[in-house]
Amino acid sequence: MANDPHFFLALPLPSDVRQQLRNWSVKLKESFQYQYWSDSQDYHITCLFLGAASKDKIEQVKAAMTRAANECPEFSIQLKGIESFGHKERPRVIFGHIEADNLLYRFHSTIFREIEAMGFNLDQRPYHPHVTIAKKWSGARPQTIDEFKETLSESGKTWTADRLVLYKVNPRETPRYKPVAEFPFLLNI
Repeated sequence: MANDPHFFLALPLPSDVRQQLRNWSVKLKESFQYQYWSDSQDYHITCLFLGAASKDKIEQVKAAMTRAANECPEFSIQLKGIESFGHKERPRVIFGHIEADNLLYRFHSTIFREIEAMGFNLDQRPYHPHVTIAKKWSGARPQTIDEFKETLSESGKTWTADRLVLYKVNPRETPRYKPVAEFPFLLNI
């Protein structure tokens, strides 16, 4: 397993939402220093990080996610602005804050149980869906994102989550995340 690639399950974003996040990122880069800024093609909402996995394990994941997605109706998500994790004056992560239908949280619980039962070592912290813009603070002086929240928070972008995607991590490429499989949700009629 040491040489197996890493994978995660996530919700993709529509192009207009990725563009809005990219615009925010450009403005934030003028004032904030981070070791890593997400490429706009890599923006997503992580559901579960699986880590290293063999081909056989990934086939099990695909089968389970096909079943789970077939039982989950599409749901709404809204981009609400920017927030941060970590120390207020040296935020560890800047992210796009989202609000989602309770279906996302129920779906997350369902797939968490399915994947954990396969033997994956999953993050046990409470689920906090978001879109990472930048991570690994490298600034010399304390800074908060509060001054940017109002100027950047052009909220209101709402979309329908219609599928789950299994991504493979390619750390030396841009974009870093390659879709491996898609699992459509039930259509809302």
